[in-house]
Amino acid sequence: MEAIDLIESGLAGAKCVHLICSPARAAGLRNELFTSLGSDLSNSQGSREAPIVVWEPVPDLCTPENREGLLATVKLVDVVSPNHDELAGFFSDQTLLGASGEWETIEYLASLLLESGVGANSEGAVVVRAGKNGCLVGSRRRGMVRLPAYYESTQEGNHEKVIDPTGGGNTFIGGLGVGLVRTDGNVVLAAAMGSVAASFAIEQIGIPQFETIDGGRELWCGVSVEERLRVYEERVKEMGIDMRRQT
Repeated sequence: MEAIDLIESGLAGAKCVHLICSPARAAGLRNELFTSLGSDLSNSQGSREAPIVVWEPVPDLCTPENREGLLATVKLVDVVSPNHDELAGFFSDQTLLGASGEWETIEYLASLLLESGVGANSEGAVVVRAGKNGCLVGSRRRGMVRLPAYYESTQEGNHEKVIDPTGGGNTFIGGLGVGLVRTDGNVVLAAAMGSVAASFAIEQIGIPQFETIDGGRELWCGVSVEERLRVYEERVKEMGIDMRRQT
């Protein structure tokens, strides 16, 4: 899909867009979209028309050869969201000095992106997805926050409710995008919404079962999304994390 397809279909007015592509293509699509809206290319935060841009690097191109493009492109988007393997791929030619263990390595690499500047005025965020281990949310305003997966793994393997993880990552980013719009850019709370959204996607093979009851109340897999988010928020609060704090 090209930016012109969104423009001609009327979807260019969406409040958030999710790009899955190479660094160069992400930069090009973002600039084409902003130009079509008459937005200031240097400052997405300064235009009411400009959508929030979430970029997911395409896995095959997460290599050291594309690292320079990565660091240039993150300056143009609001949120960059690789998974932990994709992020590590950009730096696979380097010895990760000062980083030991998986989470420490993820935090170290995320810090490199933040130091290079993510988003307009370096006010963007990095959200690193780590599957059953949860995600890391990093921004200059909030620092690093580690959130658990809704269904955490056990010593025996995946949680018993996890049937098929296919699509969990894309569903996470869909929930993240909706959350960014609904929470006025609170990326930690938005990532929590992504985690809850992903939990519904992985409970079965195929799409979640949807139904409405009581005059329009929506249920997915027999559960209210709002109730599941409340349960998740309480769990995270017990870890000492206030997701609703903006700074």
